[in-house]
Amino acid sequence: MTARTRLLSLMVLAALVQAISAAPALPPVDLTVMTLADDGSPGTLRSKLATANSDGVPNRILFDVSLAGGTIHVGDSGFGTLTLTEPGTEINGDINYDGKPDITISGDLKTGILNVASSAANCVLRGLCICYSTSSGISVGGENCTIRSCYIGTDRSGRLPQPNAGDGISITSASGAQIGGTDPKDRNIIAGNLGNGIYVYFSGGVTITNLLCGLAADGSTALPNTGDGIYLYLCGDIAIGSPGLPIKTVLSGNNQNGINGSRVVGLSIANCRVGTNLAGTQARPNGSYGVYLYNCSDVLIGATTTLGWNVVSGNDSSGIYANGCPDIKIKGNRVGTDANGGAALGNGSSGVYLDNCPRAYVGGTTAAARNIISANSTGISMGGCQGAYVVGNYIGLNRTGDKPLPNSDTGLSLSGSAYCTVGGNTAAKRNVIVARQNGVSVYGNNALGNRILGNYIGWLADGTTPAPGNYGVYVSGGPGGLVVGAAGQGNKILAKNYGLYLDFVRSGSVIEANTIGAPVGSKAFGSSGIYLSNGSPRIASNTILQQRDYGLYIYGYECRPIVAGNTIRLGSTGILIDNDAQPNLGNLGNTSTLDDGGNRFIGQSGSAIANYTSNDIKAEGNDFGSTQASVIDGKIYDQLDDPSRGLVDYSPLAGGVIPTSVRTAGAMTVAAAPTRNGGAQIVITLSAPAEVQAEILNIAGRVVSALPPVQGKAGINSLLWNGRSNAGTQVPAGAYLCRVTARGPEGQQQIAMTRMMLAR
Repeated sequence: MTARTRLLSLMVLAALVQAISAAPALPPVDLTVMTLADDGSPGTLRSKLATANSDGVPNRILFDVSLAGGTIHVGDSGFGTLTLTEPGTEINGDINYDGKPDITISGDLKTGILNVASSAANCVLRGLCICYSTSSGISVGGENCTIRSCYIGTDRSGRLPQPNAGDGISITSASGAQIGGTDPKDRNIIAGNLGNGIYVYFSGGVTITNLLCGLAADGSTALPNTGDGIYLYLCGDIAIGSPGLPIKTVLSGNNQNGINGSRVVGLSIANCRVGTNLAGTQARPNGSYGVYLYNCSDVLIGATTTLGWNVVSGNDSSGIYANGCPDIKIKGNRVGTDANGGAALGNGSSGVYLDNCPRAYVGGTTAAARNIISANSTGISMGGCQGAYVVGNYIGLNRTGDKPLPNSDTGLSLSGSAYCTVGGNTAAKRNVIVARQNGVSVYGNNALGNRILGNYIGWLADGTTPAPGNYGVYVSGGPGGLVVGAAGQGNKILAKNYGLYLDFVRSGSVIEANTIGAPVGSKAFGSSGIYLSNGSPRIASNTILQQRDYGLYIYGYECRPIVAGNTIRLGSTGILIDNDAQPNLGNLGNTSTLDDGGNRFIGQSGSAIANYTSNDIKAEGNDFGSTQASVIDGKIYDQLDDPSRGLVDYSPLAGGVIPTSVRTAGAMTVAAAPTRNGGAQIVITLSAPAEVQAEILNIAGRVVSALPPVQGKAGINSLLWNGRSNAGTQVPAGAYLCRVTARGPEGQQQIAMTRMMLAR
């Protein structure tokens, strides 16, 4: 054969192969069942199935119209399970094409019923009522099997249980199965079975939609599967529900979980009702969790499309529980409300419970991504979730954010979770949180670096309508590096008791730029704006409004917070210091600029500062609304009121102002003159003996050198300053202030100031 001939032959062969591959699939051959008997004789379902399994072409097995409403008793025949072995076989028992089964196949609790073998790819089961199997109603081992319009575990009306002894549908090592469809007539009812509704094992690409699983055909009456509604194990690429379509997938009323997934890679759940009736208006609880996931990855619960959200409500335990599911995303759901997001339909425990789910993302920055998580015990519980985000949610409100549906305990709980972000730097990231007890709680010494930013806590979504719980933010157990608010990202917090309750907050924590309390002129709500027990955070630039009792209550011998730049308006007492606490309310005597005071006290009915400890308290650089020392003394409860208390040192005032009158410890005059060695001689005249201490301040009012206290005598006393700073370095030439404080034997205090020039 010449090369030309061989080339022509190859071209002809290639054209022939292309023609064969492009040829249309053979049309199915219809086989009609004429009798309900199961004796294997011609006309029976069993005989038609035998033909379909052996004729080598696709077949569609139909039923004569005269058989509508009849039952085939495969359990009485002794032949056993009906098995499909050839690809492309369809069994259609929907004789009148109304989306309901017209043929019942019963195992009579003597045998299994339908088995799709691994060789039977692309088979379709439609319009069959499958009941009383000794195992699963339908076992699927073939690829791309479709099951539609079937009632599995009920009678043909879909109202009464006729349970299969195993699962309703079992899919094992069979990818591409489609349970249900997008036509309303494709709905399956899988209820009343003694196992799970649907069991999927070691399979991928499975789609489950348009389903009543655990409910009767009316979409309301519970017909529970004894196990889970859907149980997924060691499988992947599973899609439950139909986002964007009006049809619903309902998993409710089951004895265990609505959906149970273990070791699933790739799972989406959208447009489902889990724990409610079909309408999403009444609870039909699953006996445990709505959705329970363990060691799953690439999980999306919800959607941001129209008709994409799930309703996960009314379940006996948590609505959504996930353990060991990194990067899980929960978006756009109603958890604990009805389908409209307007009425309470709470889960028995948490709405969302995430355990050891790093980088979980709950919510989003659009209204469509917002979760409504309300009317549960706790809205969101997060344990051991590092790097998680909770943004843009309504927690404890209705869908429109204008009605409280509070979670009965806590809105959001971070227990042992680290480096999580709640809220953010834009209004779109803001969570609105309402709860009866705690808005947000943070617990545990391993709860490190969490950030709570820009949220409304104890307010409705308009930010003006109060909805306070007992506590706004409740912190205990020693978390460190906690950030509650930041510049431009402060929280707006309202509470009946404490706005922030901080019981042992470790170093590195910052409470900043928050607004705590109700606006001036409205009702005063909280007992205290901030309560701090045994911790040393920086409390800065907050606005604390008209608390009933205290703006800031600092309690405990381990309390050493820095309190700077806050505005405390109205209330009984601005800052109460108790039980050996020693806050820094303003210290101009060191190099730090973060503790310069700058607090404003406005309109307290009692004390601006009340010191109930024996500790002396630094409170320099603050604004008490007056520069008169006698007026300020009247606003401070300290040693001058009770000799057992420590002294509050408030001089100088904000802006370096020295009070225009002094506390009396006898008369005192001060003069200072430079010495030839570059220092200064300070001459102090006392009318009575007193302890005196001299401090050298720069013109900004910051202490550069503090001489040790000495006991002064009545008359003239002289002190020498060597011209060096506290650090031992020589100070530069220029203008300085010398401040001398005299303290009498009963705590009386007098302050005098003089100016001096140093030349070098």
